[in-house]
Amino acid sequence: MEYIGGDGVMNYPIVSLSATGDNIRRLRKERKVKTSELADYLGFSDVQAVYKWERGECLPTLEKLFCAQ
Repeated sequence: MEYIGGDGVMNYPIVSLSATGDNIRRLRKERKVKTSELADYLGFSDVQAVYKWERGECLPTLEKLFCAQ
């Protein structure tokens, strides 16, 4: 994992959109969960948010990540 900062400045991790999307897709498939099932579980009316995460276009909120555990 990469970090930004230095010289006494707090270091923050750099989050990779594509790596996060790959992990969401991998975990979903390992658990044999359909995209629509995940979207429904997280309270979405359609699957577009999940598809955007898996494509690395955006990240889920922390609230949604904690909900999915």
